[in-house]
Amino acid sequence: MLSVKIIGQGEDIVLLHGWALNIKIWQPWVEIYKHLYKFHLIDLPGSGGSYDIDMPSDINKIMPMLKEVIPKNSTIIGWSFGGLLAILFAKTYHAHLKKISLMCSNVCFTQQQNWQYAMDKNDFKIFHQQVIKNPKQAIKTFISLQLLNTTYKSQAKTALIKQMSQKLAHNQNLIAGLEILKNTDLREIYKSLKIPIKALFGEYDKLVPPNTADALVKLNPNTTTKIIKKSAHIPFLTHPIESLWLCQ
Repeated sequence: MLSVKIIGQGEDIVLLHGWALNIKIWQPWVEIYKHLYKFHLIDLPGSGGSYDIDMPSDINKIMPMLKEVIPKNSTIIGWSFGGLLAILFAKTYHAHLKKISLMCSNVCFTQQQNWQYAMDKNDFKIFHQQVIKNPKQAIKTFISLQLLNTTYKSQAKTALIKQMSQKLAHNQNLIAGLEILKNTDLREIYKSLKIPIKALFGEYDKLVPPNTADALVKLNPNTTTKIIKKSAHIPFLTHPIESLWLCQ
């Protein structure tokens, strides 16, 4: 079973972290608002407390693992990679959730025909190769992109440095996560969702461009969006107050 840490009291909020990281990235934000919400911090396969659980390269195989630990009538906040999981979970177990909230996430993380709101395929391929050759350095580069041009960096940097000091996921699990990011296209599934959706973006995000907001609304009018000024890919650390909108 996936490792879960429960903090706080109130409405159930499930937090799904991004690729290569773990639940400790959420800690500063959760500490601020634990008196308002009951946060369920889930370590995804291969990460943190779930280190010994293999990350499958097929996103569908993660769904039953999540169902075991996600409470009914909860809200899922999926950050980046975690947003893909939130979207698919909402489709697979739609009666299980109150709503989903996407933070700097996407329905497809590499550019496709008719979907340019994502990372260039060649850039992704280069990054994939870097992870294979030197995973720690590749993740350092990846993390620096998450703060590019943003304000209020100090707390975010501290949290990310702590993440870097943690034991990295096995290389095979890092690669499996990248395979999911490369191959998953949830546009049709996203169109079909009936559940309320919130989607938050950063003005300076280089990984998920803010114009993704309008594209998601066109796919599914149930989507409400917000763009945080002077924020990049990690707004819950750089702009914790504005990011609370996803819980509400």
